[in-house]
Amino acid sequence: MDFSSLKEWLELASSLASAFGIPVAIWLFVRDRRRECRTRTLEAYLETNNQYNAFLDRVFDHPELDCGEFRAADKEVATSGMSVQKLTLFTQLIMTLERSWFVYEIHDVAARDPKDDLFGVWRTWEEVFDFWAKRDDFQQAWAIIGPYSPSAFSIDMNKRIANYQRKRSTNVPHLAANGNVLAK
Repeated sequence: MDFSSLKEWLELASSLASAFGIPVAIWLFVRDRRRECRTRTLEAYLETNNQYNAFLDRVFDHPELDCGEFRAADKEVATSGMSVQKLTLFTQLIMTLERSWFVYEIHDVAARDPKDDLFGVWRTWEEVFDFWAKRDDFQQAWAIIGPYSPSAFSIDMNKRIANYQRKRSTNVPHLAANGNVLAK
């Protein structure tokens, strides 16, 4: 192989590296910046969420101050039949569920390999979501608190609740006028 053909091959390799390498490097740089921005946003959200949760702890411990989101005189509280303290606890629970949902959403865990450890942890959290979605008192509290949740999380939880309610309504035995259970 002579020097001129080697030079041509090196020029070709250099051109290919420029044509493909530079756009790939730019794409990787932008992707990393976006990931860092999402991580910073999540960290800020989690920090403010923790501070608000600490405030709710104080509200729960001192209901006589009447300074929380809910007040006994509020129409939605009175019609729910729940105490202010119970709604405060459900608010904290929902905030915890939101946090876990966002952490796993940011890391796109649901799209991962089922053998991945994070996927297993995510499946556990999904079971927790489903457990609460089945409870009537949680559904009542969700009707009051849920509209204030971030939309993506709210959509997911609404689907879970609707899915459970649909299952429950199809499993309710139908009664005849005399009280006997009718076959479906």
